[in-house]
Amino acid sequence: MCSSCKSFAALCWLALAALSACGNATDSDAGPTDAAVTVGDSATVDAGSDSETPDAVTEAGPTDAADAGLDAAGVDYSGLTLAPPMAPPADPLAGLTQKSCALYQQDRCQDGVLQRCSLFDPQTKQVVTEPDVLLHRALLMDRWRDLYNSPDGQVVDRDFAGPTPVQMPEAEWGHPDHFGGYDSAADGAIWTGWAAVAAVTRYSQTGTQADHARMTEHVRDLLRLFAVTGVPGYLARYHYLLLPAGAPKSADHILRYAGTYKPNWTDRLAAKDPPVALPDAYTTGVADKDGKLWQGTAMWRGNPSIDQYTGPMTALPMAYPLLTDPALKAQIVWQLGCYQKRLQRIEIRNLQQNPQLLAALTSYFTAGVFQPDAGDIDLTQRDTVVAYAHRQVNSLNEQTLDLGCPDKVQRTPWRVLDATSESFLADLLELVQDLQTAGSEREQGIDHLYVPSLRAGDAMHMMHLSAMNWW
Repeated sequence: MCSSCKSFAALCWLALAALSACGNATDSDAGPTDAAVTVGDSATVDAGSDSETPDAVTEAGPTDAADAGLDAAGVDYSGLTLAPPMAPPADPLAGLTQKSCALYQQDRCQDGVLQRCSLFDPQTKQVVTEPDVLLHRALLMDRWRDLYNSPDGQVVDRDFAGPTPVQMPEAEWGHPDHFGGYDSAADGAIWTGWAAVAAVTRYSQTGTQADHARMTEHVRDLLRLFAVTGVPGYLARYHYLLLPAGAPKSADHILRYAGTYKPNWTDRLAAKDPPVALPDAYTTGVADKDGKLWQGTAMWRGNPSIDQYTGPMTALPMAYPLLTDPALKAQIVWQLGCYQKRLQRIEIRNLQQNPQLLAALTSYFTAGVFQPDAGDIDLTQRDTVVAYAHRQVNSLNEQTLDLGCPDKVQRTPWRVLDATSESFLADLLELVQDLQTAGSEREQGIDHLYVPSLRAGDAMHMMHLSAMNWW
């Protein structure tokens, strides 16, 4: 949130009226206005204290933080000073009677009094009746995300069952009868990550216990996308429940139905005992209107691209110093460290003996757009191109591929292509085919490839990943 809005960022419960057991309060099953109540008060009010700064990496858990760095290569890091992106903020409601909440405009019944989650200015100690327009819209956006657009914490597109004009009230467009389904789930990982970034930055400005709890839940949702795969460092695009034909719809989960949905090689069975718990419905089933439970199969979608990883690579190191849950902090260290160590090195050597090939490779790996500025590195003078590949998990290699967490960052090449070799063109063609796996699986298939010797964006990603894991 903008600094000019910071003084109005704390949310608190405002007593609206004393009612007989809150009989007129909206905490029944009357519709989407009441959906705010389905976000349990325990998750939004009086969350754990965030007054202590967590220890750095002392509770790292499954892996040592230094193990995820590049010290094994003999690089001297003694002069490298790293610091967390932000420090835990002070709670502006500390010492006041007001209690924070995270879901804007939520109504609840507390001791016979109807209360609403409203803006509060801790400087004037007054409820803000006319909030800043942009802040109001931002908080409504968060409300929409938390209530209607995050099945099991995953951010995907909500589809409606019919026309939804802009003037339609929330009670109608948010009603279960108007829910059509969820779409664009294949980008769920990146958008779940950026929602976590938003939750982190919101808490950094408000400092409230409720927003700390909200941030923590976002981090847990994001880590679940790693945990569900059962492969350390391997990120799912999304997870879902595959149900029998005829099962009911539910806005609470991403659901797929046998007969109308045909899983392909990227659809995988969920881990049986993930370090971050899966939704209860994945085990107990989804209830229909008659109360019958429909059992399903917990699944996840693989073949993640680089952009899917930008969500957790940005959100998790931002959240780490603000979290107070050591188990979540240990998972952050474990999953990001294992991801970096899963990347396997590829080298294309002796390119100066074939300058035409180097030009073709440069064009290929830069998507045909290569416009160097004055003073830029002359890529045509390179003799070796180094890349790091994220190996694909599929049915052709799941019995042979190492699905654990490697001990070190991979410095020894997995594949070497020598431009002076008679087999070079065949080796290069095989590499290109392994990269083009969106439509089919290959035993040596590659989900995505960093080429830091040719792509500055890739170099930035890998430096960021190395720095955060070293820290």
